[in-house]
Amino acid sequence: DIAMAELDGHLHLVSLRGELDNALGTFDAKGILRPSTMFERIALAIEKTRAHLVFLDNVGHLFTGNENDRGQVTQFVNLLNRLAERTGAAIILLGHPSKASKPGERGHDYSGSTAWLNAVRSQFNIEHDLETDLRRLTLGKANYAQKGSVAEFRWHDFAFWMDEELPDDTAAEYAALAKAQSENALFLRC
Repeated sequence: DIAMAELDGHLHLVSLRGELDNALGTFDAKGILRPSTMFERIALAIEKTRAHLVFLDNVGHLFTGNENDRGQVTQFVNLLNRLAERTGAAIILLGHPSKASKPGERGHDYSGSTAWLNAVRSQFNIEHDLETDLRRLTLGKANYAQKGSVAEFRWHDFAFWMDEELPDDTAAEYAALAKAQSENALFLRC
């Protein structure tokens, strides 16, 4: 129930779509990551807006190293740590898991080196149920919180809502749909 005008000065969206030099750093001949002008540009934007929470979307646009090279991945994560320390903002890097693995399988949470998981302080996954439009956010790694916490939400009326926040009639409609889909799945298994 917040109008977009009320977010003026509080929400800053910057699109780099179509730009070619989005890498936050490049690796020199010795394999050392050197911050790029894009890193500096983003840092200055965070400082100017005094952002507290920054989402960088996605790792494929910002990291041009070898995702399977533990050293390169760790250097990149440390560059993000430097960005957080410099600006005081929490940095959330968005990535996409390997398409080859299924939920619960090793490597489902990330693509490439284990450093993508080991070098960060926290990691979470969002899974999407295409039939019900339900999203499930699971805290996979948490150095400063309880691991395994789950929050569920769904897209409704142009926003993401927790089920308990939905209007009663809408919540009942989603509950009936979930029950019917569960019964259909049971029938098909039989």
